[in-house]
Amino acid sequence: MRRHKIKEVEFVNSDYDNLKAVRSIWICMDTADDEDSINRIHFVQDTIYGKEMKLANLDKVQGVIIRLRKNSNLKESENKLIAMLEDLIMRDDSFSIKKKKLSEYGIIVDLETERRLNTMCNLSEVMIERGLEQGLEQGRELGLKQGREQERTVINSLNLLLINQNRFEDLKRAASDKEYQSKLIKELLENDTENNSKQ
Repeated sequence: MRRHKIKEVEFVNSDYDNLKAVRSIWICMDTADDEDSINRIHFVQDTIYGKEMKLANLDKVQGVIIRLRKNSNLKESENKLIAMLEDLIMRDDSFSIKKKKLSEYGIIVDLETERRLNTMCNLSEVMIERGLEQGLEQGRELGLKQGREQERTVINSLNLLLINQNRFEDLKRAASDKEYQSKLIKELLENDTENNSKQ
């Protein structure tokens, strides 16, 4: 909504009849496999009590939510608009392929349409990049979590070995001296691993 530019004053005082219509189209691209849909949002007049008031121009504000399925390996949608949008937006096709597909859908590709298609292709690339970045971030978080869990397991194994060997002074020192702890991990756990593999 912030991108809408106000070029001139459209409404002054109480001139409600001359309000310009507003249409807002939202495209949601993360629905489940069976949730593709088009939903219209608009004002409806219901008289709850008393004489009905005649309100003109209730259609001044309307919205449409178009829900595209996130899985690109599905059967084509039964709705032609959704099928076209899924084909053009959700697929990683090049600009020239998308331009050809528009012609197949019966849309005349003039310079303005070509400019808009190019913008849309750039938008899909941005979305792919964001998805990759999000995936990498999730991978890093998972790797860090697994690394911390593995570190805890190693430290717990070290502590158990030191307790079993009655090396309480080493246990105390390892708890406060990370360098000493690393030295003991290499020394004891590697020896323990070697001993276990020989058995």
